[in-house]
Amino acid sequence: SNPKPLYAAWDNILSAGMTPLSRTLSTYLYVLSLDGDADSEERDIAAEVAMLHDALYEPTEKTVSLLVKSLVARGDAAGAEALLDGIADGSLSELLRHRTTSPILQLHCENGDIGSALRLYHRMRTTSRVKMDDLTYSNFIAAVAENGYFLPDSKDVEGGKDLGYESVSGPKLLDALIAEMAQDVLDISEESAQILQKGFALGFQGMECAANSLDPLTSLCGNDAMVANRVAVDHDTGKCPATNATLRLIVLEPEQRVHVHDTLLEMARAKSMDYTAKLAAKGRVTHDHVEKAELATKILKDFSDWLDCREGRPYTAIVDGANVAYFGWGKVNVHQLSLMVEALKKQGEDPLVVFPQKYTRRKFHLRQGMMQVLQDEELEILDKLKENDQMYVVPPMCLDDMYWMLASVSNQ
Repeated sequence: SNPKPLYAAWDNILSAGMTPLSRTLSTYLYVLSLDGDADSEERDIAAEVAMLHDALYEPTEKTVSLLVKSLVARGDAAGAEALLDGIADGSLSELLRHRTTSPILQLHCENGDIGSALRLYHRMRTTSRVKMDDLTYSNFIAAVAENGYFLPDSKDVEGGKDLGYESVSGPKLLDALIAEMAQDVLDISEESAQILQKGFALGFQGMECAANSLDPLTSLCGNDAMVANRVAVDHDTGKCPATNATLRLIVLEPEQRVHVHDTLLEMARAKSMDYTAKLAAKGRVTHDHVEKAELATKILKDFSDWLDCREGRPYTAIVDGANVAYFGWGKVNVHQLSLMVEALKKQGEDPLVVFPQKYTRRKFHLRQGMMQVLQDEELEILDKLKENDQMYVVPPMCLDDMYWMLASVSNQ
């Protein structure tokens, strides 16, 4: 798109002293956001539009983020934070989001102002509407590393104590930041890994540091070495081959299991009510749909009780049978489901397949106008899975997704 005519029109609006409607300014911002060369203009028209919008109407996340972006482009991190401070305590506090805060954090990091970066980072983590991702964490931690604050003899990060950090320098600060990252991030991207590796390599120059490449390490490093690299973790021991550290095992505590279990039952009841109500509206339920929903919830509860009380080896893998059978085919592929079960068994797992009753019949509708017919061999595979207690057939009117989710938190 060519926004040049909009630039001319914008000048005419300003010179005429017009008061554009909110939706007119929103349209301007939308079109300007499509212009990839807008940042190269000496004059930031988008920021001007956003500023006028916020002077006339209530600010939006879009206008705030554009103004932040404009200030950051000029290197004015303090001005950008002051803008956020102006909306943080009022009714507009919900505009504090990732895209309105992360550009400022990145500028602090690029400027080496780790004190300000830590303060904003802490603010982002403690603001419910700001969702932290692996790239944000990686950029921040890499900047702290690059500026030497993880070194054993490092100076303290200014203002860190006021934020509640017990240690504001050295390895203990690294431990604290990584522990916070682990609360929100389970794995990181290739890009994040490279950012972290580069930050630690720069920050630990001249010291024993295994951060010179991303080739996986396979042998133990020295006791005093700082290791920032990739490793292949042993699935049985959970130990890092470079540091001999044991990775944490992420499990649900008993009370967390109970909470998830009970919440899923409540969700199942609500979803069953919605589902049966829709069927009733279409004339496909002849009896009371509320009674049908209550029955579906009871059947799910019975399944949960059966899992907890059954004898024999506990199931160690729950298979969403419909998903596996459908994947890549557009129809139910029973052979693919069987291969998944056998693959899990070879890995030492004891799988349970959760499968809708509809797909165990010889003939069933896949979608409007398409019928699938299972062959004798496919029916025999399904019968064998049932005979071996490796398949639970979900009755009609029940939502099969709730079954495999509930099975994952079983107390079996």
